[in-house]
Amino acid sequence: MTGTTAETRPDGRPTAITPLDETGPGDGVVRSAPATFGQRAQWYEQMAAPPERRHLFNLCQWWKPAAPAEEPAVRAALAELVRRHEGLRTTLVDDAAAGGLVQRVHEVRPLDVPVDTVADRDTNMLEHPLVKQVSGASFDLSRDLPVRFGLVRDGDGLVWLVLCVVNHSASDAFAHALLRSEFHQLLAAPPREWRQDERRAQPCDIAASENSPSGRRRHQRTLAYLRAKYLEVPASPHVPAGAEGMTGKRPRTMVRVDLYSTALRTASRWLRHAERVSLGALVLAPFCSLFAAHTGQERIPFKVMVTNRFEPGTGSSLACMCQPGLTVLHTARTETVMEAARRCQHDLLKAYHHGKYDITSVERLFAEAAAEHGPVRLERLFDCLDKQPGAVLDAAPTRAELEPLGSDVTCSEPFQAHGTEQTLRVRGRGSDVWVTLLTDIEVLPAELARQSLRAVEAAAVRSCLGRPPSVADLAADFGFTTGA
Repeated sequence: MTGTTAETRPDGRPTAITPLDETGPGDGVVRSAPATFGQRAQWYEQMAAPPERRHLFNLCQWWKPAAPAEEPAVRAALAELVRRHEGLRTTLVDDAAAGGLVQRVHEVRPLDVPVDTVADRDTNMLEHPLVKQVSGASFDLSRDLPVRFGLVRDGDGLVWLVLCVVNHSASDAFAHALLRSEFHQLLAAPPREWRQDERRAQPCDIAASENSPSGRRRHQRTLAYLRAKYLEVPASPHVPAGAEGMTGKRPRTMVRVDLYSTALRTASRWLRHAERVSLGALVLAPFCSLFAAHTGQERIPFKVMVTNRFEPGTGSSLACMCQPGLTVLHTARTETVMEAARRCQHDLLKAYHHGKYDITSVERLFAEAAAEHGPVRLERLFDCLDKQPGAVLDAAPTRAELEPLGSDVTCSEPFQAHGTEQTLRVRGRGSDVWVTLLTDIEVLPAELARQSLRAVEAAAVRSCLGRPPSVADLAADFGFTTGA
């Protein structure tokens, strides 16, 4: 293993970790390309931050193998992660001769991984020097590969904890979770059995030049996904007078409905564990089902702003980057609300995973798809941010625990606004969930808008107390029928 040096600040925090045998940044570059939108956004944001705060752009986790593992096997799995994901081998350089910020993908090279021995697994690792060394040092985006690992061995020399730190320019919280899953899969199988799903987009997806084994680059996979989603949206036979393009913005009569629910917060913490359903899916799925029951539509398209989730780990992530995507929810009255939520969860994760793209390429793709498929209007926006999801519950909450919890719905008077048809926003807070619905009353009347949020809350609560209600039963209970 090569050695490292670490410069420190007066407060003892390392500023950088530099391998002693580091070669120049130009050595071993296998590909260069203009930086993507996501890379540029992160680079500018990090360069604008004070140097002493740039470590806050580190996404930090620790991974515990299912059983203590031999160090060579762990190192091989980590090396394979870096080999297969070009985003983990990409530096960002401001090159005036090349016209601005460029990304440079480097060849695979040996990893420099610091190691320490901690025999007592009850040790508070958050305060351990190795954790501070790995997670607390900022990255020099022009020189450092944007990933860093650390290993913790037990008294027998077996690795029982792996530290993983990735700079936000190369990954995000969702991708970081996928890396963790992939690491465990690699560690559980011998190298001769390692396989990579060519159809799945790579986790480290900010780098648009990243290739899959099939040779398709990240942005190509994204555009193919978005094109397929666009073709699922029902074609619009005509655009109303005054509507702006595919967003459908125009003068409308709107109402705003707000739900503040402690019961939904409590229910979401149980269902996240029991059903593997996020707060966003828990709200969006029943809402779409009710809207479908009201309008008779079977496919409900949404522009989505899916925001980074905060993963437990060895450090903190500074910011939430929102990426716009596209999802089309297919509704079925025979399924339960939890079946709908699990399907919605899958759709949201896909939308999130394909959310970073070059907007110019997407606009061109939509124009080409419109010429083939017909124009569509994406008039609904869904936005969810759950920064305080809290710990999962050990047992399902009882009726006696849920019924006393506070819940309040408010509805504004109708007002005139220039906007899209609907916006559904969800904010998960420590003690409650705040859901806001802005809707055109010609599309969803005010009373049904109020009922839709009450029904969202009821769907989650009923799913905790017993068998989840069916979509049809939920719609009937809250007065949603076709043409209501």
